[in-house]
Amino acid sequence: MKPTVLIFYANNQGQTYLGELDKECKGIQQLLNAVERREYEVSLIPQTSISDIIKELNIPGRLVEIIHFSGHANDSVLLFGDNAADAAAFADKLKSVRTVKLAFLNGCSSKGQVRFFHDAGVPYVIATSRPVEDTKASWLANQFYNYLSLGRTVNAAFDEIQKDARLLKTDLSLVVNRGIGLAPTGQEPEELEWGLYALADSAEYKLPITLPAAGQTPQNGVRHTRLLSKMLVALKNQTSPISTKYKNTIATIELQGEPADKIMVRSLLEILPYPLGIRLQQINGIPQDDGDLSEYHRQLLYDYALFFETQLNLSTILLLSQIWQNKTAIDLSLQETFKPIRDFLTNNRLNHSLADYAVVIQKGIEILNTAGIDNIIPKIENVRDYLTSGAFGKACAFFDVNKNYFWSHIRLSQEEAVERCYASQEHIIGGLPYFSFVVENILTSVRDVDTINFRHVDKYFASSVSQLVAVSEDAGSNFMMNPSPMENKSILCFSKYDYDPSTPSINLFPFLLDRNVFIKQAATEIDLYLFLGFFSDEMITNLSIRKVGNPCFYFMSLKNPQKIWRFNDEDPSGSDLAHIDDVVAETYRQNHLLTNAGELNTYLSKFKTFFIAS
Repeated sequence: MKPTVLIFYANNQGQTYLGELDKECKGIQQLLNAVERREYEVSLIPQTSISDIIKELNIPGRLVEIIHFSGHANDSVLLFGDNAADAAAFADKLKSVRTVKLAFLNGCSSKGQVRFFHDAGVPYVIATSRPVEDTKASWLANQFYNYLSLGRTVNAAFDEIQKDARLLKTDLSLVVNRGIGLAPTGQEPEELEWGLYALADSAEYKLPITLPAAGQTPQNGVRHTRLLSKMLVALKNQTSPISTKYKNTIATIELQGEPADKIMVRSLLEILPYPLGIRLQQINGIPQDDGDLSEYHRQLLYDYALFFETQLNLSTILLLSQIWQNKTAIDLSLQETFKPIRDFLTNNRLNHSLADYAVVIQKGIEILNTAGIDNIIPKIENVRDYLTSGAFGKACAFFDVNKNYFWSHIRLSQEEAVERCYASQEHIIGGLPYFSFVVENILTSVRDVDTINFRHVDKYFASSVSQLVAVSEDAGSNFMMNPSPMENKSILCFSKYDYDPSTPSINLFPFLLDRNVFIKQAATEIDLYLFLGFFSDEMITNLSIRKVGNPCFYFMSLKNPQKIWRFNDEDPSGSDLAHIDDVVAETYRQNHLLTNAGELNTYLSKFKTFFIAS
């Protein structure tokens, strides 16, 4: 049997409820299970009883190497779900196991138990010298296992969390502690409550993870040439007209190898839809700081994860648009089935758990098939086998860890980061062919559009048409420090004059509408974006749009994706809108798929009522 990590936790009924236990231990389990090339198993026992512990430790042939306990404790007792366990007796039980290398006792004032575990032959024990707060205990445990999951030794991982604790100490709110009958603590001492206690001459220990084969991971930094060329080749059979002229480029790559990165990026930006193009620009355009590459790599890993997730997000949006377009053909029972999918999209923006998308996408396909809708998005059914495959599951777990490393501010060595970057590329390459329908059904690109990505903005339009997060007018220069994560949002600037950090510009969101809804024809493609935001006073544009004090809807035709059109919800006069069939003199107004203000207002009302959860 493989070595095992045992995770125990319990809330004892006679003590203060610890709200972080479940999140902490399930997070550790998810993280450790997502490690590629792992040679260990993870066993999680929630609300553990003493009999559960005995049962787990008595499994024949099991090689328990790490024991993690979270819950109430003191210097001689661990509290489990049914009773208090004497720490000396528990440690004595480990003498018969003989394989335990690390015991993490994540409760209050557990330092007094260290001698029991050392006497039992456990070389490493992490314990606390005084009462510890629930939130801080959860955070520190997850940080420790983040570093351990990278293949660091116990000593190295503990050194890292000491650094992190010093940096983040002031950000941790202290509310509930994990002690047994303890009085509230006073001023916290400067030193960390947790300590790593090792037996003399203990051998270094780290999780059993197989190293990559020699030469498998390049050591001279991260390059995207292979990723970009594989992406182009993967899209060679997609049929969108915009990509036809790049067939020769793709053929050249297949015959002669990989051209320069810039050529391939330019080609892909002409082929990929806006949201994927944005992600590609972020991946390929993150500036490298030669003095400190750690932030560069951390950002890069996060944006690989967002590229992968954006494919899933767009697939969900396409399905929901198709269902909405055909809602008259879907009976009431199916419409009820559709509601959770709609709620998923509106309530869970990007940075949701990736595996959840599989359930939503498959349910959407099932709704359309059950309703007998024959104009289902071409090739979307091809993705079903991928969504149930082991490859998809591994990719989801891998990218979830990437995002966790980003939000936890984990410091990766260059070797660790480069290895994960190339593994990220392989997961993207493996999944991209299954998502070609996204490219074929969203015909647009990011041509000549400057992209500025932010991680934080103010919440402003809580009940807007797409329930987005937008920049508030009074945010000023401090809006970057707002603690609410922006997550997936990007601000797209159509010229360098559009954006001023102190005066919000356009907040673009890739919410798709079917243009054929306007002209009442059968759905053939998604061809219109709806997004929300403000223009600043300083904006210079050939549209000469004045600044408005109310939120506006902005539309963009994919026939001319460098142009936008504004519809002010407070100004139904229609003076700023051209009808679809109108022939207008101004060049910049041509090819914009618009309706008159009255029609559009009615349409938006229906859209809000049906598509956005109230």
